[in-house]
Amino acid sequence: HMGSNENGAQTGDLDVAGSLTISGALTISNTTSGVAPTQMPAVIIDGNHSDRVFHLLSGAQLTLIGLTIQHGQPDGAANGGGILTEIGTRLTISNSHIFSNSAVSGGGLYGSGRVTLTDSQVAENSGGGLVNMGGLFTLKNVEILRNSGGYGLSNQGQGALTFTGGLIADNVGGGLYNGGAQATIAGATLRGNSEHGGVVNTGAGPTHLTITDSQLIANTAPAGGGLLNEGVGASVGIYRTRLSGNLATGSGGGLFNNGAMTVHDSTLDHNQARAGGGLHHFGGNLSLLNDTVSQNAASDNGGGLYNGSSAVLNAVTLAQNQAGGQGGNIFVDEAQLSIQNSIVAQAAAGSNCAQSGGFVTSLGHNLESANSCHFMATGDLPNSNPRLGPLQNNGGPTPTQALLTGSPAIDAGANCPATDQRGLPRP
Repeated sequence: HMGSNENGAQTGDLDVAGSLTISGALTISNTTSGVAPTQMPAVIIDGNHSDRVFHLLSGAQLTLIGLTIQHGQPDGAANGGGILTEIGTRLTISNSHIFSNSAVSGGGLYGSGRVTLTDSQVAENSGGGLVNMGGLFTLKNVEILRNSGGYGLSNQGQGALTFTGGLIADNVGGGLYNGGAQATIAGATLRGNSEHGGVVNTGAGPTHLTITDSQLIANTAPAGGGLLNEGVGASVGIYRTRLSGNLATGSGGGLFNNGAMTVHDSTLDHNQARAGGGLHHFGGNLSLLNDTVSQNAASDNGGGLYNGSSAVLNAVTLAQNQAGGQGGNIFVDEAQLSIQNSIVAQAAAGSNCAQSGGFVTSLGHNLESANSCHFMATGDLPNSNPRLGPLQNNGGPTPTQALLTGSPAIDAGANCPATDQRGLPRP
């Protein structure tokens, strides 16, 4: 029975003060497929839009197995529509569905304790899906779908988040927010999230995000369609990940950086923006290593990369990007870009490189299909056809463009990374 006057033990959410386990019979499988489970739950706990469903008081431990938690809605400006957990609590959820709850923040769940969620779905909640406010959240094979009024998943207040496998998709308000906290994303897909894109990582204090073996696909935002990194203390590491088909109405279709960013063994392709179709590096530091930036588009400058701060590129292919303005592959704006062992080729529109008060510094062994980058260091090959294959699966975690037989770029590098983007040893 849900309603007001809960503290008088008359109605309201279930306040958990001790240890409790509730088990139903809902099985959720194949959570990374992007297809919502169709099996109807055997046990539904319904808040009837009169209060939240569960409230974990400090020291409580709650285990939920095979349940649907739905229609929780606390009175007033309260957080945690389905579930609210306080500091010092432990919540474990498996094979469950947190559905159609609402709150100011954390429509599905708002937590400050330890939360473990596996093989479950958080869908169609208002006020966002899940909020970690200073707690420890561990999510494995979880689908976070179609939530609105906030991010699908938010990690704040010096919280720690691990998200392994699973899907964050079609959330209106953004996919993942990491602010003043630490987050690790592995083997996940973030797709079709809108308003604030796939990922926002921001904070003046220590804020770090690591993404590995993942996909950021078809997300939209004003800046950083796939991912936005911004803030003095904000840092992002992206490894073996594909960012494809993302859109920014402003800058940075795939990525927008105004902090510290490292991108290794990854591919940015078919992203679009006004400036920096693949990547807009606005401030801070940027390191690209063993990456492919291909077939991105900017309506203004910098089809592949718009560089406005310190950047270092090693073993990067920037190819077949296009700009309606200048710099089909690279545009440098009052900044320095250092590049080595890289290919800049075949801009579909706009020259390969263009500068406005900035400059490209070759550290050697670069190939350009024309001579707009002015590569003149040891081992540089201007006006050369790299003989690139199509962007496709050539082995490894992300699509690449292979060097075809007779390419002058074969074995032409020096002091390269020991392995290529696919993870295979270099000669």
